[in-house]
Amino acid sequence: MPEGSPFDAQGVGRARRHPGPPPQALEPGAVIFEDGRRAPFDAIVWATGYRREGLPLAPTRSVQDLYRLLFLPTDPRVAWFGQYPAASLASWPTLELSARWFAGVQAGRIALAPEAERLAAQREDQARYDGRRPVDSVLENLWLAEQLGALPNPQTDWPAFWELMNTPPVPSLYRLVGPHAWSGAREAVTAARRRLYVNLHDPTLADVERGLRGRLGLTAEARA
Repeated sequence: MPEGSPFDAQGVGRARRHPGPPPQALEPGAVIFEDGRRAPFDAIVWATGYRREGLPLAPTRSVQDLYRLLFLPTDPRVAWFGQYPAASLASWPTLELSARWFAGVQAGRIALAPEAERLAAQREDQARYDGRRPVDSVLENLWLAEQLGALPNPQTDWPAFWELMNTPPVPSLYRLVGPHAWSGAREAVTAARRRLYVNLHDPTLADVERGLRGRLGLTAEARA
């Protein structure tokens, strides 16, 4: 928040809450509240809970109007998190990956596709997710991890890629490699596998692995 804002919280690591009316509208660099007050803000994080009647501050829009179910296609400074048609266990890492992607875009570390491509992708998602079918969180996680550089390359690091494909979808799985890797991720992933997997040695996985490696053109020697 800019210095001098009535909502300014001075000091690092400290914050003060200022109860007030809910926001009614946004304008460049400021918020208009229901009581008519206007206050400048650099950024807004609005915890809305789970709402399905429309997007906060945009009740006539839905998640199908967003690019990759996150960004406003015409203004990537605006994003809604977690507004999925359906949720699953895999949605927990989706939320963190989405937040990391958004932060990278705002910081200039990650470049978004041009606006025309964002609008085209939004129309495809609008047809795919018609409000009834659930979002495929697992595939969404792989796409987001690739944007962040957190997805192991199967051509050069097959063991890490195969592990990712056969591990419960926990957020720490996407902290093993790439930017913002976490030193405790390995321990957390191993603990999750032990808690959530009954059988870690399913013989049918060998056939799946051979088929996937064949599609990628990987030889037996490429496994190491």
